[in-house]
Amino acid sequence: MMKICVLLVDDEVDFVEPLAERLATRGFAVEKAFCGEEALDKVRAGSIDVVILDILMPGMDGVATLHKIKEIDPLVEVLMLTGRGTVQTAVEAMRGGAFDFMLKPADIKDLVGKVTIAFKRKSEQEQRILNAEIHHTLLAGFVEGGEARHGRPRPDAAGDGQAGFTYPTGPAGTGPNWNEIERKMIMDALIKTKGRRNAAAQILGWGRSTLWRKMKQHGLD
Repeated sequence: MMKICVLLVDDEVDFVEPLAERLATRGFAVEKAFCGEEALDKVRAGSIDVVILDILMPGMDGVATLHKIKEIDPLVEVLMLTGRGTVQTAVEAMRGGAFDFMLKPADIKDLVGKVTIAFKRKSEQEQRILNAEIHHTLLAGFVEGGEARHGRPRPDAAGDGQAGFTYPTGPAGTGPNWNEIERKMIMDALIKTKGRRNAAAQILGWGRSTLWRKMKQHGLD
């Protein structure tokens, strides 16, 4: 089972380091960033599931960083950390796409619970997008291949025996093999982009983290 990848973003090293250790001992994969720009680089790398983001940071503050993160990958969930004097800012951040906020210092049990729920929501959103992509791909294939029954190939109109669209199926009577369909979609996108993962993610309509996760699941990383 893959670990949930959490990015801790705070300019206070003495806060980040021990919290990173506590999360790691609870089974999370943890990345660290000490400013907004560094956090954006980590998100661009494509493996982040949930960001724990401090609101008050020098330079690019937490709210500005949140907006940039959502531009890079809208599916990455962001949990804001705030002091008592910035609660209203945290509420406004939630309107801007943050998953939730917590007061510092956060109770580790509550923090773990919120991160887990945030990851669940991200996974559900990814699955809905994937299902829509598969549905679109299958419909497009049916139109191209002219066969809507069980994904079987048919000779083309010229009768030369060239097959139309097919999709992988499971044992007789079990219908489409969705895992193989997904794997083939990823491989096709990587081939078309000559292995450029960011470009492949755009073709598939996924966020970077979604493509990275799916590649690992299918042994394509």
